[in-house]
Amino acid sequence: MPLSDSDILTRVQCGERELFGQLVMRYADRFRRVAESKLGESAAAEDVVQDTFLAAFAARDSYDS
Repeated sequence: MPLSDSDILTRVQCGERELFGQLVMRYADRFRRVAESKLGESAAAEDVVQDTFLAAFAARDSYDS
């Protein structure tokens, strides 16, 4: 059974940082499709998605389930 988003984030906060990649794999395509539909350009959408995941990872310690 796959881990829930909440379980992943809790474990990332406890030092299992590599698990964050599961969230990226889970949501990157969806985020990219939305960003591309709004921006109309795949390269710009990719940059926005990458920045979004970097910001989420940087803020991981503020996550409160």
